[in-house]
Amino acid sequence: MQRILKFTRLLSIILFLGVLLFVYAYLPEQVGIDADAQNEFSTFIDKEVFFYVAVTIFLLVNIIFVVFANLMQMLKVSSDGFFRSDEFKESIHNWFISFGLVINLFLISVVAFIGFFNNADYYNIASFSAFAYVGQAMIFIWIVLFFYLLMRRK
Repeated sequence: MQRILKFTRLLSIILFLGVLLFVYAYLPEQVGIDADAQNEFSTFIDKEVFFYVAVTIFLLVNIIFVVFANLMQMLKVSSDGFFRSDEFKESIHNWFISFGLVINLFLISVVAFIGFFNNADYYNIASFSAFAYVGQAMIFIWIVLFFYLLMRRK
């Protein structure tokens, strides 16, 4: 299971880089990142700043998840510790790997949405508004799943 999760996370990293480079190519020099009630941009940043901030956030999130998952793997299973069985330890480790994947997919959707938002002349932004909600819903579901895993801890 861990191999599949790690492979799909690797695919999400490649997809993020592809989406970011594609969006970067079509962004205007001033990228609108916030809009008012009339859908007019109210906050702008430079195209290069957007690129570097997106890459930095993506790298930080992935490094944090990899380090935390690896540190968690070093913890020992004991009857009085947090990990009381190898099965529980593996399920929590798999959850962290998959949560990193979910966060990557969320960041992909955010970058794509900003790209669509800044190219509203070519795209109907209303048809892509679900991007903002799908990522948040996936994060919420994964957090609920984490609490479910904790409740059935063995």
